[in-house]
Amino acid sequence: MNEKKLETLFWKVIHNKFLFKLIFFHVESFEQQYDNFKQYHLENKKKFKDIDSLDWMIEQKQYQLLKCKLVANEYIRIDDNGIRELFQIGIDESNQEENTLLRELVELLFEKKFLEISEIDCLLIALGCTNENFQFKRDLKFRKININAIKMLVNQPFSLQIYPSTLEWAVGNSDPSIVNYLINSPNVIISERFKNKSLRIAFNNYKYKEEMIQFILERPKLYNSNLKNIDQTPISEISLKKIKLIDGSSSSSSNNNNNNNNNNNNNNNNNNNNNNNNNNNNNNNNNNNNNNNNNNNNNNNNNNNNNNNNNNNNNNNIIDKDKIKIFDYNELFSIESNIIQNKLLNLNYLKVPLELDGGYKNSTDNEFNLKVNNILNGCSLNKIKELNKLLAIECPNEFYEQYLFKFNEPIRELNGANEIDQLLHWILSTFSVSGLKWFLGNIDYDNVDNQRDHIKNIQISYSNNMITAQKSNESILQFIKLYTSLENHFENEDCDKLIIKYIFTSKTKEQYEQTLSCIKGNRFSNIFPKRWNQIIVDLYNNNRNKTTIPIRDKETIDWILENVNNELLVEKCNYLKTTEIFQFENLEAIEYACIKFVENNSNLRFSKTTEQRLLYLPFIKAISECDIEALQYIDNNKIVLKNDLIGPYRQKMEENLSIQTTENLINLTEYLGFSGYKNFKPDCFGFFVEIITNIQNPNYDLSCVKVNFDFYMNKTIDLLVHSFNNSSFKIINFILNNCNPIKTHTSTFIDQWDESYRLHYLYVLDHSDKIYKTKFYTSNSSIDDILLCINILLKIYKKEKHLKFKYQNNNNNNNNNNNNNNNNNNNNNNNNNNNNNNNNNNNNNNNNNNNNNNNNNNNNNNNNNNNNNNNNNNNNNNNNNNQSDLEYEKILKKLINYQFKRLIEINYLSIELLKSTYQVINEIDENIIEHSFFHSVYYLTIKSKKFLKYIMGLPFMTSVLKDINNHRYDDDKDYNYSGFDIKKYLDPMIFTYQFIFENDFDMILGKLIMNLSISPAINDEQMIQKEENYLFLSLNYNLQFFLEIKRIDLFLNQLDYIQFQIDNSLIANGSFQISNSTFQLIFKTISNSIDSILLQRIITFSSYNSIVNYLNDLHNQNNSGSSSSSSKNANYHMVDYIFNNFKLFNFILLNYFNQQFELKIRNNNINNNNNNSEYYNNNKNQQKNDEQLFKQQQQQSFISNYWNCIIESFKKQFTKHIVIKYNFHLLFIENNIILSSENLKFFYSLTSHSIVLFNSISKGNNRNDPFLKVTKSRLLDSIKNKKLNFLKFLYDNGHITNQSALNEEDDYLLDFLKCQFKNHSDYNLVNWLK
Repeated sequence: MNEKKLETLFWKVIHNKFLFKLIFFHVESFEQQYDNFKQYHLENKKKFKDIDSLDWMIEQKQYQLLKCKLVANEYIRIDDNGIRELFQIGIDESNQEENTLLRELVELLFEKKFLEISEIDCLLIALGCTNENFQFKRDLKFRKININAIKMLVNQPFSLQIYPSTLEWAVGNSDPSIVNYLINSPNVIISERFKNKSLRIAFNNYKYKEEMIQFILERPKLYNSNLKNIDQTPISEISLKKIKLIDGSSSSSSNNNNNNNNNNNNNNNNNNNNNNNNNNNNNNNNNNNNNNNNNNNNNNNNNNNNNNNNNNNNNNNIIDKDKIKIFDYNELFSIESNIIQNKLLNLNYLKVPLELDGGYKNSTDNEFNLKVNNILNGCSLNKIKELNKLLAIECPNEFYEQYLFKFNEPIRELNGANEIDQLLHWILSTFSVSGLKWFLGNIDYDNVDNQRDHIKNIQISYSNNMITAQKSNESILQFIKLYTSLENHFENEDCDKLIIKYIFTSKTKEQYEQTLSCIKGNRFSNIFPKRWNQIIVDLYNNNRNKTTIPIRDKETIDWILENVNNELLVEKCNYLKTTEIFQFENLEAIEYACIKFVENNSNLRFSKTTEQRLLYLPFIKAISECDIEALQYIDNNKIVLKNDLIGPYRQKMEENLSIQTTENLINLTEYLGFSGYKNFKPDCFGFFVEIITNIQNPNYDLSCVKVNFDFYMNKTIDLLVHSFNNSSFKIINFILNNCNPIKTHTSTFIDQWDESYRLHYLYVLDHSDKIYKTKFYTSNSSIDDILLCINILLKIYKKEKHLKFKYQNNNNNNNNNNNNNNNNNNNNNNNNNNNNNNNNNNNNNNNNNNNNNNNNNNNNNNNNNNNNNNNNNNNNNNNNNNQSDLEYEKILKKLINYQFKRLIEINYLSIELLKSTYQVINEIDENIIEHSFFHSVYYLTIKSKKFLKYIMGLPFMTSVLKDINNHRYDDDKDYNYSGFDIKKYLDPMIFTYQFIFENDFDMILGKLIMNLSISPAINDEQMIQKEENYLFLSLNYNLQFFLEIKRIDLFLNQLDYIQFQIDNSLIANGSFQISNSTFQLIFKTISNSIDSILLQRIITFSSYNSIVNYLNDLHNQNNSGSSSSSSKNANYHMVDYIFNNFKLFNFILLNYFNQQFELKIRNNNINNNNNNSEYYNNNKNQQKNDEQLFKQQQQQSFISNYWNCIIESFKKQFTKHIVIKYNFHLLFIENNIILSSENLKFFYSLTSHSIVLFNSISKGNNRNDPFLKVTKSRLLDSIKNKKLNFLKFLYDNGHITNQSALNEEDDYLLDFLKCQFKNHSDYNLVNWLK
């Protein structure tokens, strides 16, 4: 069928009302099955119309749903999180599909939800900003910045304005390439305020600090180089504060100097200035206001001047913040690049005077800062160096050493003891050959007492890594050559260690020999070997975590013998117990070492322990490579290897054996079997079997490989038991294909099986977070492996039954034959006896014949006795065999049952697979599968996870564990608990396999509820006394469960049952009431529908009183609730829940009030009628009118009071989105609800800058609504909170005009806003305000 016909057919079905309704009926009634019972709840199967979260739809990749909602212009909650999720689409620029999707969604959002989008700074979010205050958290894991989104937003058709605040964020947190893209956009605003602090912002960019500062310095339009407004107070007039400078640290310091002195000096002149341009005019206005100057502005009218003067205080604050942000010395010095430092100095970005801690060596405070000014005002190309040098000379204890490390040159003037120590520390730490030469040429250290010993003991802490990173190899060699040539005249212990380490870590022979050739004198004569070998690096790096050195060839052994007396070798070998340090990788090296070490009479002799250790690696290698010759060599040396040999090398063995052919593995196992696994021990043998059975190689045929398990039968049984416990089919199958220890060693196997540890528990009670959480136990084992284990056991069991049957038949035949033989022997004996008697009577003289007859008689009797003995022996043997067979059959059943238990524990096991497995087992023997409480629970779980949800949610399910302070509920343990214990009520004789899988859901659930909830309340008085409020909690739980699984019919039936029990006094009146949690689920189910049958039934059952009590509890509980983050989140959802059901709750409140009011009026009327019936009749109509008016007033007061209390209780949880979603402004007006002034102010503060709400109200009938009033205060507040889009919306829609008003707050708003923008450092370049 082609696409055209298919589409035609589709629309025919859709337009057919019957088929359309039928399809959606099945969609709505389809019941989703979940693997986790906790997924069954009321919020499941949410309707598309109820999904309004942008971030949820994007996280769940419901892009088509989002598109449909946007096209239909449905309500969507759009917030920062949603936009942030949106901009995670299309991160990869090469993914065209995602890029296209992002553009489609952004275009739809701007088209359909422009007002909502306008309230969010999308560009700032695309740049990675995470909060409204533009704060950057270093410990936060930021998502990748979406370059595609940024390019899309700043270009047509969106062309978003790039405000200075956005640019500031980019400079402070992103890389220069993104900033470069932004500043080249035509929509960027680069304000003076931004230029004044751009370098400071870049300095705080912890990831790209240097790059960003360099980027800005290369673009003069991004920073302000005019520092005339910066206060540089004369040194003579300043009182210096003493602060300590920290080496290499970046500390933020505020400029607390009097930065307005220059302005003050200028302002004191009281000059009259005439300015023809707006910029000068603004400056003069500020000066005039502070100093009473008179300025005339040609281009501005009087109103503008007045506005400027009136708002000058605000402008003063802005100007203070606009001061150029410069650096103190510590901040400047923390920048690594000298080029950047000098550039900043040339731009006068250093805060002066410098404030230092401690005295100066050669100057006073004023003299020192004059020298600083001379450097800054000079023409030097390297001012930073001169400044550092000055600091080092004046404060050597603080700055000399850091000067040395930064500029790598000594200062001649500094030759005191402390300065020399700092110099030596730098020379020795950095291997500075120039520094050492300078020291030798300028410092007379021979004349200083104990100077050599002092130099020897100077401690240095730098590693070779720092030296090699900072120095070239040639420079290091020059230093070593000069340093060692001084012999004993100049030496340092730590420096010697650095040289030794540098040489010993040489990675090549050439590097080692080159460095060694630079060693002069005899100081290191017995430390360095003459020739390089890789073992040098291995030995030097050897520590307690690495105790072996690999020996791969004969050359390494020769090298060891050449250097046997070397200090390094002797030290390492003694520390690591001689030759145990070495690990020989092949047999040739071992043989060669044995001969050479003995010949040279060295101290590297092989002890017995060492000889065993030598063969470890070759043994492993031989097995891994199936090297039979190597194994024969090792076996012939009669060395017993340790027990856990294979364990440490298991992974390597698996990798090597996986590439071997099946033939090689066959040869290996044949040889090992022939040798009797000579060098194996039990654990080693077990590892070997596990490895060869788990080889991952498609060409490997395990069935051809044979292993003789007789050598390690106990280990084989242990391995088999462990494998059955874990359903490791490959190992089980391999062992049983080679032998059957279950049958041949039945008693041993049973003993080990019974001793093995197996977990069988229903659930775990976790109390780690101070909240009890239950976790039902399910397995994620492989179904295939378990089924294979069951099949192989059934195969053995079936075969055994067949052999047993055959054997019994043969045994019966043998018994019959033996009986016949016995009878024949008896007959022969009788005949012989008779013959003998006859012969005796007739032939008395014939003694020979009598003797012969007697002998025959004796022989026959002996034969008869022998036959009887044989029968007895056979019977004994048969009895023994029968006993062994019974044990064998019993353990096979145990194993099958265990595997079956593991099968039903699996979370995703299907009913069909369970039934087929159950049937296969029963066909062989109906008595194999046991049935217990454990089976009942898991059968119920497999039937439906809803049953498990009911069981695990029972109110007192965990009481037994809490009472005995245990965390695991075992299935086979008798807790003997007087309270609620599910094992007492879930009877396996009732909940059988047949009952569970042959009945429908409702019947099973009814039985479950009766046995676990209702019957205990009737029959178990001891439990009722133990568990407080059992009836109330359990019956409410049943009602909640029905609602959670969306079975309103069962809920109503249960309600009828409870009502019946109350009516018949089976439940005490007043002992049961619907709980708050049940009410909440009820109202969620009703979903704001006042015509719901469920609502009418609840009102009938509970009355309005109970429901209103629940509504009152909503805000009472929140007032006394926790302040934790989880409770705050729950309260937020509670607000959403309350106002989602506003119509329903308001309906209940109104009906409750009417009911109470009518009752009160009725009582009053009865009293009035009795007291004065004539008066009552005459004034009846008037009284009715009064009652109606009074009722309306009281009703409004009652309803308003309730909703005001709700708002007060949940103030912390209210958000702008909730207010807008439910349109609070119109909601309360339409329902005649009067909010308190505090709540009105609260909602105004949340939504005062909401474009969506303002637009919604402005389109309504009430044009005089206070929310629509635009004042100067509101405009200032919007500017302060950076709500530029809101201001633009007001301006574009004519809400900001130049109309004259009596009230100054409303007078000439447009001119006022223009003036504010004009004097604002960030917004003075905004181009949409004209």
